[in-house]
Amino acid sequence: LDYICTSNKAKQNNNIMTTQLTQDLQSAEGQLNYTNIALASNLENWERKEFDKVKEILLSEIESLKNRIEFLN
Repeated sequence: LDYICTSNKAKQNNNIMTTQLTQDLQSAEGQLNYTNIALASNLENWERKEFDKVKEILLSEIESLKNRIEFLN
């Protein structure tokens, strides 16, 4: 019986983690969309450089989040 309770608790924790990661993924994708819109506009070189770096970080974060969600499912 303890195993079943532990198993159910683990599933519940897994669901909570998956929900949080999914929300984080949606947020990162929204930020990437904003970044892409900014990059499509007329920017000064230093601004473009900053947005390019942000985009690079976001793409890496999105890939990581997708991998973590897939692992939990």
